[in-house]
Amino acid sequence: MPEAARATAPPGKTLPESYVRQHKPARARKNRTREIKINQQTTLLSSITVMEISHIEHIGIAVPSLEEAIPFYENVLGLKCFAIEEVEDQKVKTAFFKVGQTKIELLEGTAPESAISKFIANNGGRGGIQHVAFAIEDGVANALAEAEEKGCRLIDKAPRKGAEGLNIAFLHPKSTVGTLVELCEDPKKCGC
Repeated sequence: MPEAARATAPPGKTLPESYVRQHKPARARKNRTREIKINQQTTLLSSITVMEISHIEHIGIAVPSLEEAIPFYENVLGLKCFAIEEVEDQKVKTAFFKVGQTKIELLEGTAPESAISKFIANNGGRGGIQHVAFAIEDGVANALAEAEEKGCRLIDKAPRKGAEGLNIAFLHPKSTVGTLVELCEDPKKCGC
C-alpha cells in the first residue's frame, strides 16, 4: 500500500489508488504545480500583459440603511467611520471604515433604481457583499483595455468618478466568475 494511503486511511481500511494519486501530500503536489506554472509563465510572459494591482482598495457591502449599519461596525467591531459621502450620479450614499490597508465601504441606495437598491431587493431585502475593488497602479483605463482584450465584459468602457474622488470602473460579474469587480485609481497618486 502506498505511504500516503497508510497515513490517511482509517484503521483497517485502505483508500482507492485514484484517491491516493489525487490527494498526495501537499508538498509533492506543490512542487509539481510550481514547475508547471514556471513553464507556463516562461512561455507566456512575452505575449501577455498583466494589470498592476497593488492591493484590495475596498470591499463594498450593500446595506438597507447606513443609520442602522454604522453602529454595528463601530460598536461591535470597534472600527471608526471616517467618511460618509453621497455619490449622486450613482444614486448611493457611502460610509467608509479602514481595516489595515483595506477599506470597508457600506453602500445605501438613495433611489429604487440604483444598483444598490436593486441588489438589496434581489437579496430578499438584506444587504451583503456587493463588490470587491482593486487598486490599479498602471491606470484604470489601461486595465479596462487589457480586461476587454482578454474577453471580459465591461460595465464601464472608461473610468468615471466614484466615492473619495477615485477614478473607477466595473467589470461585469458574468465574466469575472460571479463577482462584481471594481478597478480603482487615486488621481492624486497616479497624476491622472
